[in-house]
Amino acid sequence: LGNKVDDPDDKEQKALLVEARKAISDLFGVGDREQALRNFLARQKNENTKKAKRTPSLKDFPIFIPISAMHAYVYRCGARLSFEEFCTMEDDFIEKIGKESYGRQWHRLNRQKKLEKAFEAVSEKDQQEDGVKISNFETFIKVLSYCIGGKENQTRLIEGQIDVSLHRLKTAKPNYDLGEELLSAHNKLQALGKPVDHLPAIFWETYKPLITAAFDELNKTFSPKGFGFAMKQLYNYSKALEVLSYPGEMDVVKKKAEELALKYAVAVLSCDAMKTKSKSDQFLIIGSMLLCASETPFILHLGFLKLYLEAQMGTLKGTKGCPGCGSTRTQTGNYGTGTLSCNDCGTIWMESKPQYCPYCVMNSHSNRNLQSTCDSSGDEILSCFSFCRNKFRIRTNEKTQFEMKIENGKLVPVDKEAYKKSVTVAIPDRLDDTEHFGSVFWTCCKILKGVQV
Repeated sequence: LGNKVDDPDDKEQKALLVEARKAISDLFGVGDREQALRNFLARQKNENTKKAKRTPSLKDFPIFIPISAMHAYVYRCGARLSFEEFCTMEDDFIEKIGKESYGRQWHRLNRQKKLEKAFEAVSEKDQQEDGVKISNFETFIKVLSYCIGGKENQTRLIEGQIDVSLHRLKTAKPNYDLGEELLSAHNKLQALGKPVDHLPAIFWETYKPLITAAFDELNKTFSPKGFGFAMKQLYNYSKALEVLSYPGEMDVVKKKAEELALKYAVAVLSCDAMKTKSKSDQFLIIGSMLLCASETPFILHLGFLKLYLEAQMGTLKGTKGCPGCGSTRTQTGNYGTGTLSCNDCGTIWMESKPQYCPYCVMNSHSNRNLQSTCDSSGDEILSCFSFCRNKFRIRTNEKTQFEMKIENGKLVPVDKEAYKKSVTVAIPDRLDDTEHFGSVFWTCCKILKGVQV
């Protein structure tokens, strides 16, 4: 619709209509839209005369109709009002009616006379019909009725909507809600008296590849997003089942949600990328997964998983990582020197302070003394100026990567450089963000809460 065509004879409005029709023709690759509308109306009139079957052709579309919604409203609704009700209409409407109906003499009338004459204009049958005709509203009604009027057209339109919902249900793009699509298809199929028992099978057929995609994404990018999306679709389906009646389906959803939560936890903890993460990263990941572990549905349905994750966290707490980057990928130094080295950042350190350089003692070098300095974290750095030239970090102070402060309403690290060295995992603020490692369990708890226990 091209609205606000209040004066079809106005040169400026005519030029805008020509421009609009050309833009539509170029956009859709079709011919002259004005002629197409004339042909459409002529054929529709002919078919109505012969009482032929309505068969809208794709060649007719898109149909472009210039219209004045204001004219249509005033002349269609104004006549149905009493004079008192008409007088409450906006002055712009009344002025528009008067100018078009009475021309120059309109300006000579006082306020009361204008109201009476304008009301007379919309009440008088001939002027009312002329006003509606000028608005082009009748053309709009004819086209609308021809395209969607009648049982056959209505059925065809609903079937088209069903096809769209089923297509979306089978493709599961990131912005699709499979529960809503299934509900939409179900209601429309029922309206047409068609069977709906096959819809759950379509959902599960679409759900299966989501799991494969989730494993692939975790292994390639170490992102929980794929698992989060799959669990979210289970939740969407469970919400649809609260309205629909598919016996036994809610129990299947509950079982699938529990299975997915277990698969997710094992996949994350056993992933190669997880094993190479620093101790700080692993703390954040497992901690995120444990955020919802104290929820009653989680304990009731996934209690053993909670214990398993807590055991992993306990093991992690008992493991001292590299004081430089937090990595647990470390190895002992050569020949029993008592040193440890990090496979990731190369830091060499000792848990207790030696009197002499352990490498120089081992190699019987005469100058074995160590020079002591401290770094910004408080760890002592021992430097050997003899043959080996090694530097040893003595763990005198645990790194404070997680010491936080509030900045612009958010928690940020006090020591941002230390944080960047040991933390590479970004934890979103919200659990409903599928990039959050706790999102899968949070959504799972929402599903289990809706299940009768």
